[in-house]
Parts: sequence; C-alpha cells; structure tokens
Amino acid sequence: MSTLGKVRIGYKAPEFHCDAVIKGTIEEVSLSTYINENKPSWLILLFIPAAFSFVCPTEVLAFQNCLDEFRDRNCDVVFVSVDTKHSLWHWQNVPRQYGGLGQIDIALLSDANHKMSRDYGVLIEEEGVCLRGMFILDEEAVVQQITLNNLTVGRSVLEALRLLEAFQAVAKHGVLCPVDWKPSNNAMETINTISNTLTESYDERLANLQKEFGDTVVVTDLDAKHKSEGEDKAKTNSRQSSSQSNSSTGGGGSAQYNGRARSQSHSTDNTPRFSSNDCLPRRSFSSARPAHSIHSKSAPQSLNTTPTPTPSSARPPTLRKEHSQPSTARHSRD
Repeated sequence: MSTLGKVRIGYKAPEFHCDAVIKGTIEEVSLSTYINENKPSWLILLFIPAAFSFVCPTEVLAFQNCLDEFRDRNCDVVFVSVDTKHSLWHWQNVPRQYGGLGQIDIALLSDANHKMSRDYGVLIEEEGVCLRGMFILDEEAVVQQITLNNLTVGRSVLEALRLLEAFQAVAKHGVLCPVDWKPSNNAMETINTISNTLTESYDERLANLQKEFGDTVVVTDLDAKHKSEGEDKAKTNSRQSSSQSNSSTGGGGSAQYNGRARSQSHSTDNTPRFSSNDCLPRRSFSSARPAHSIHSKSAPQSLNTTPTPTPSSARPPTLRKEHSQPSTARHSRD
C-alpha cells in the first residue's frame, strides 16, 4: 500500500461508510450521499486530528463562515475525525465560549475504526490520529487535488476555494491554470486569462524552441488532452504545419553544418587548426595551487620543485667485484 493508501489523483476516491453529526443529529453517510447521479456535486474532505483541540476548531469555524461560498459553487465540505460520534456530537453542541463549535452546518464524520483514514493514507498509526489532509473530488468522485499538512499547521480557506474554482474551470472550459491563477466572474475572461498570461502563442514558443534546439524538441500530448473538445480543427492543422516547417528548417541547418565538416575532413593539410571556440590546454594540476588552500610553513617555497629520486630509482644496482672476478677466472682456464 502506498503512503496515500488507496487514493490516486485522477482516479475515483475510495468509498466510505461512517456515522456523521449533522446539525446536532447522528446519521449514516457514505460517498454516494454527497456525489451520485442525481446529485453531481463536488466534495472537499478535510481530515482533522481530534476534537476539542486547538487548531482544529479554527479550521472548522473558518470553513463554516465561508460555507455559502463553497455551496454556491456546487461543493459540499465535510470534516473527518477519528473521534467517536458521541465526542463529535458533544463538540458540536458545546458553545464556543466553552471550547465547543456551537451550531454549525458542516458535517462531522466519525472514523472511529480508522478505516477511512487508512484508505485515504492520512492515519498516523503510532498516535492514532490523522494528518490534516484535504481532498478535492469532482462530480464523478475523481480525486483532483491532495494536500497534507502536519498536525501543527492549519489550512487556508481561501486557497481551498481558489483550487476548487481552478479545477472547476478546467473541467468546464478545458483551460490550463498557470501559477497563482485566480478566477473571473466572466466565463469568456476566464478562458482568455490563460492565453493572455504568456506574451507569445503556443506556435511561437514551439517555433522558437525548435529554432534554438532543432529536432530535439519533442511535442507531447500532455497539454493537448486538457484542451476543450470543441477546439477548431483548422487551428490544430495550422499548428501541425507550423511545427513541421520549423522542424525542416532545423534539419537543413544541420545538413549544412555536416557538409562543411566533411569538406574539412578531406583536406590534405595535416597542420592542426584551432578556432576561438577550441579549448586551450590547461595548466598541469601540480603547478596550480588549490583554491582556498592554506600555505604550510614546512612546504617548499616553489610548487614546481622536482622531487629528489629515491635510491631505488636513481640508478640500477651493479654487481659486486668479488662475484665477478672468480667467474672471469673460471672462463679463462677453459
């Protein structure tokens, strides 16, 4: 099992069945309670470590204050905790001045058996509590976004709302959302926001890349699959023709360079030729002092001093006289 349990971005979220505290009552809920064929809405699941803690109530109350903003965008918000349904019921019914949540509309799901937390990969087994995980599910219960925080840091309501609107814009209009993308109230402005972010069009960027790097630029279908299905076919054909013309231009320049290289290789002059782009020979490593080195007092004054050869390498060993004279005498008698 992966670190995120059964959850994978781009795939359907794991099913869950648990008890929930909703407006002071305890009910049984499941994933199909919030996302089904009759109710194709978005869902944000927010896991919290424990009830009656310090950071958790600030998150619940902050999302409660902005709950209408999420519901206006066809999205439900629920919190999940490993506490029992009775603890969550008391947490919701205790007034805020006494450490409770008071009357809220957000559902509090009880994962007392830790199954949902394990399936979504947020359970800390050693402590029995959950990381602060946030999961955005689309109308088909497909996971679009995952955020995991450690226990000590809460999440941002505005960032969750921005991410929701960004993924909804992608699902509705087929646009791509760059860094710090923010929605617009006008649908046409939302579509034009992406194209106006960059100073040059897709074809111009592709042409410049292929002009600089040649045929090494590979065009993938990663961006194409996110474009709207109703895109004009003529625009697609023009992009393909533009990329092909730029690829042929890069190939011609390569052939010209190869022809010039072949003409130089047939030259009869064996004199080495150097250009300004050729690398000059470097100095010997022993003649250069390493950077940031500290000079030792015991070191020689010059780093170019030739080391004195050892006796073994100064001259080869010679035969001693007492061994050579008897040998000569024996040969003379013969």
